[in-house]
Amino acid sequence: MAISHTLSQQIIDTIHDVCGYNINFINTQGMISASTNPKRIGTYHEIGHQVALTGKTLEVGLDDNFNGAREGINIPIFYHQQIIAVVGITAPPEEARRYAHLAERITALLLHEQELSQVNRSLDLQKRYLIRALTTGEVDNREYFEDSLKHFHLDHEKRYRIMTFLFSQDVNISRMESSLQSLCQRFNQEVYAYMYPKSFIVCIEDDVYAKQLSVMQTFIKQNPALKCGIGQARMLKDAAISYQGSLTALAAIKETQWLCFDDLTIEILLSSLEEAPKKAYKQKILSPLKEEDCAFLRVYYDQQMSLTKTAKALYLHKNTIQQRLNTIASKTHLNPRHFEDAVLFYLALRI
Repeated sequence: MAISHTLSQQIIDTIHDVCGYNINFINTQGMISASTNPKRIGTYHEIGHQVALTGKTLEVGLDDNFNGAREGINIPIFYHQQIIAVVGITAPPEEARRYAHLAERITALLLHEQELSQVNRSLDLQKRYLIRALTTGEVDNREYFEDSLKHFHLDHEKRYRIMTFLFSQDVNISRMESSLQSLCQRFNQEVYAYMYPKSFIVCIEDDVYAKQLSVMQTFIKQNPALKCGIGQARMLKDAAISYQGSLTALAAIKETQWLCFDDLTIEILLSSLEEAPKKAYKQKILSPLKEEDCAFLRVYYDQQMSLTKTAKALYLHKNTIQQRLNTIASKTHLNPRHFEDAVLFYLALRI
């Protein structure tokens, strides 16, 4: 097991804080890799090397003569039944002996903490690999891909959705990422990854999505810095289609924070258009109108072009509604009450 200088230094500093004596961290070749005495780093420690070879604790007294060794105790550190280093405590043996077991325990705990951290990092990388493979449809290592699917209990016979969460610019990314991870773990959904710079992608089983929809919607509402697009349910081999669906849903979000591809209609078509032609079309149809005219038309079309319903929604008289429609027709040379012209207005308002 490779032990970095940073971890070695952390170990000897922690032991030193407890006992107050100088501490050396000696590798299995007998070289001091970390020490509370910086001058000793990189020097050879004969007793430490001997301890590493024999696996036995050795004490050094004032009368002993060993290369690089001073009065104290040298303790072999075992991890997973192998000697990985030696910790030397520089102090009278009767004093140093009191801290030998403590030094072993501190070292083991810090090594275990590092190992857990490495495992978590490895799992995070595996999740990121899966998310990239699923969302792009590109698998460069089929064996590793299939092993990863099994590890995270993804089944080729089940349907999944890709959910893409988008963070706003001012959000605390690490805090939001942690909240989303907790949400996924709550549903036993293990495949998710933060994607730089501001998105979080989840592969969720369709049955789980259906059961937990209201919980997820509540979570979104409680986090106004989030938007979420949900792709259509697909088999794993078509997860990339679901991912594109989630991006389409995200792009279609206007006044809400949450949109599912299943609920889209004309937005599917509009999402395929480039920004330049959309802007040009909107300019052509709506440029003669003020924003209040556009807001009026949105209500009019939301009310299925009913004069009565529109008047009720806006608290206006029906005659006023007709007058405003006539004014819009005069400005644009398009009649918002005629089907073909209404389609033109409706598209421009939805872009």
